[in-house]
Amino acid sequence: DTMYTAVSGGGVWKTTDAGSTFTNVWPDEQTQVMGAIARGPDGTLWAGTGEANPSGGGLTYFGDGMYKSSDGGSHWQHWGLVDSAAIGRIAVDPTDPNRVFVAAAGSISRVAGQRGIYRLDNKGKDWKLVLPAPNDTTGGVDVAIDPSNPQRVFAVLWDHHRNNGARTYGGVGSGLYRSDDGG
Repeated sequence: DTMYTAVSGGGVWKTTDAGSTFTNVWPDEQTQVMGAIARGPDGTLWAGTGEANPSGGGLTYFGDGMYKSSDGGSHWQHWGLVDSAAIGRIAVDPTDPNRVFVAAAGSISRVAGQRGIYRLDNKGKDWKLVLPAPNDTTGGVDVAIDPSNPQRVFAVLWDHHRNNGARTYGGVGSGLYRSDDGG
């Protein structure tokens, strides 16, 4: 069985031998910190860049949005959300590979950008904001689809901001959200 992993140190890696060996399937000339990866029921790979769950201090690296591969990672296409800075999780509908949810965290040191929970439908490239963040420092860090009812979607928003030693890790809008109508 083939398994893929997105690595915070950079790139997407693939194993076909239960993790004994891994092969890089991300372009060497475009190494980025990876925040999330998901594989749709049709085999499409979705990769999100940037660190969405930063530590309390130290360096945090950001990316330039979402990528898609329809050929097992041999080729990648940039697929939007370029101002999201960090992707915390990707969830693909197990009954519809064209319906994808993304938790966009935003930058920990800048305000605004693309933050919250986004949904993509019908093989499009236009991400629709389905759970907006309540302020400029809250973003999406997790999203999951109920496998027994794909209309039920769970999401986590987190208010987090760090600048010149000041840290906010929990505030307005932080919490668990649920949708029973597909977002």
